[in-house]
Amino acid sequence: MPILHIKSNFVEDLKSFKWGKEWRAERIWREKRGDGEYFFASLRKDYGIIHNTHAIDLGNKKEDYFWIGRIEKRVGERGPDTDPHSATFGKRVYKEPTTMVSEEFNEVTQKWENIEYKDGKLVYEYVCPANAENIEKFQTLVGNLDNGRSTQLIFLFGSEIIDIQNPDSFFKEGKAVEEFETEYHERQNKDPTEIMTEAVTKIMSAVSSPAKGSK
Repeated sequence: MPILHIKSNFVEDLKSFKWGKEWRAERIWREKRGDGEYFFASLRKDYGIIHNTHAIDLGNKKEDYFWIGRIEKRVGERGPDTDPHSATFGKRVYKEPTTMVSEEFNEVTQKWENIEYKDGKLVYEYVCPANAENIEKFQTLVGNLDNGRSTQLIFLFGSEIIDIQNPDSFFKEGKAVEEFETEYHERQNKDPTEIMTEAVTKIMSAVSSPAKGSK
């Protein structure tokens, strides 16, 4: 059967990637995973400023859209590694997926061509841990977009997808998502009356406290 889908573009060479110079992030996710927190983002090519309108010039073709921070892979079933020379010997690992042959439309030649592809489960390999170095790099991708929008910052844990309005909270070092998740679940489990009481207490405290620098 012919394959009728648009392939996503992924940044695989992080060393030569020009952080903050040629790309603008539409969304940046910071996700809590089993071994820590990771960044990944959807990008658009930044061509600079449009001379006449002074608006940002972002690309809108397929080659202008990329993902960074995670890479798409196809894998087979999971099972024990039986190779005694392997570093993962005895552990459960993904097996190689089945190789299939199908037709794909080549946009360059404008013809249908036979291709080999991996017929397996779709998984992502995460390559940008939320450490100090990557916090600095991903901050360079934040900015204004077209149509009055700006980069959206998102915490991701379990099935929860939470917009984060404060960049300082999003990009802080340490276990930012894990700390937010703990507070989030604590709020979810509180009685509405208790939440209202806490909110009123904070407001009253702010009103009664003298402003900084006042006598």
